[in-house]
Amino acid sequence: MKENEKTKLEKKMIGCILGSMIGDAIGARFEGHPYYNFPIELLDSLLDDPKLIVGKYTDDTQMMKGILESLLKNQGLNEEDMANTFVKNFDIYRGYGIGTTRVLEAIRKGADWNGVAKLSFGGQGSYGNGAAMRICPVGLLYYFNINKLSEIAKFSSVITHTHEDAIEGAILQAQAVALALKEELDNFSPKKFLKELMKITYSSQYEKKLNTINTMLNSSPTDIEVINKLGNKISAIESVPTAIYLFLKYYESGFKIIIKNAIKLGGDTDTIACMAGAIAGAFFGIDKIPKNWVQTVEENDFFIQSSKQLFLLSQKMQSNMRSKIQNS
Repeated sequence: MKENEKTKLEKKMIGCILGSMIGDAIGARFEGHPYYNFPIELLDSLLDDPKLIVGKYTDDTQMMKGILESLLKNQGLNEEDMANTFVKNFDIYRGYGIGTTRVLEAIRKGADWNGVAKLSFGGQGSYGNGAAMRICPVGLLYYFNINKLSEIAKFSSVITHTHEDAIEGAILQAQAVALALKEELDNFSPKKFLKELMKITYSSQYEKKLNTINTMLNSSPTDIEVINKLGNKISAIESVPTAIYLFLKYYESGFKIIIKNAIKLGGDTDTIACMAGAIAGAFFGIDKIPKNWVQTVEENDFFIQSSKQLFLLSQKMQSNMRSKIQNS
């Protein structure tokens, strides 16, 4: 890979991490607002303010931070360490969901991390979007190996989310991040992007959602139609496809418009904007995200430096994989 290509890829990885954080932090201001009573004037005034302070992130980023830290520490996945890092970073004031809170509290008290999540919700495990909202570092680190990416995304998910919908949502989000990382604006095809995601979708529910996205890209659906057909709730099936749609529908308008459209749907605004921001950030790169947003999001320097380390680790892993193939 040429030096300028490496620089671009590194900036796209930073853009993904910061885009995820920014979507989370801005979206958190509107979390829970119903669409029919959404304060759109307030959102518009905030996003049009060049002095907008993005500020504090939520559990979405706090858990993403855990994945990032653990992947870097272990040079890849170590599930036990990742579980312990989630527990170490746990901060109830970040707004954790009740299912994840119970799992992390149980692990903290000595429960076996490998199985405690299965006990949630009558033994089915959580079907929420908690695994998908934090997954972008996995999509970045393993972007060059689709099969390995899906495997690691699953393993990192089941620490807290064991329901099939939650796991597939996390895999789908990670794959969307990886695909966006490799795409360029000049020759981007939303239809081709969706086709690639279809290849890794194994449930009829998600397949139906992706087909709905494909149909909606050819029309001009209202926000209420997007909510009714794709969703704006905390379940993975009602939020991950929505985030993907928002990126594909508004990519030509830029990062800011994607975030705006994610938030104004109401509902789980922080997580949907977080996931849409991660995909958009991986596509556009850090240079296309408003500088004041980058500068004012909490702990921005830590996440920028960690993103750079993740980039270096991904290149090392890719080089090692090529060496193994050549020597086999």
